[in-house]
Amino acid sequence: MSLSIHIISEGPDDQYAFEETPYGIFDGVGSERLWAAPVIRELGATYLPQLTHGYLRVRSEETGDFLRECATLLAHAPQITAATLEAPTIYTAHEHYVERNLSTMIYMTFHARRNEGGILIW
Repeated sequence: MSLSIHIISEGPDDQYAFEETPYGIFDGVGSERLWAAPVIRELGATYLPQLTHGYLRVRSEETGDFLRECATLLAHAPQITAATLEAPTIYTAHEHYVERNLSTMIYMTFHARRNEGGILIW
């Protein structure tokens, strides 16, 4: 299943509202299957594996930790690519897919953090 990322503003009683996507950026960030792969946990990720439950909410105070997780995974994109490549996908296409999705998460989370918001991936 394809996942999307959204910037959210947080309200009272654990409620939130969706914010406008900055600059009309594409909000696709991969699939649950990709972020639930064993290699993701092996690299120390704790946020993205939560997508096996269907969604991930990162609160404003957690955005720094989430950015560090995404940056670590981006640095290991070749390892993630090799561990999650499925035929007939070409290696370079899959590596671009992994890098693009992590870059989108980083960009959207950075933007949310600047506005004291969080993110929702679902």
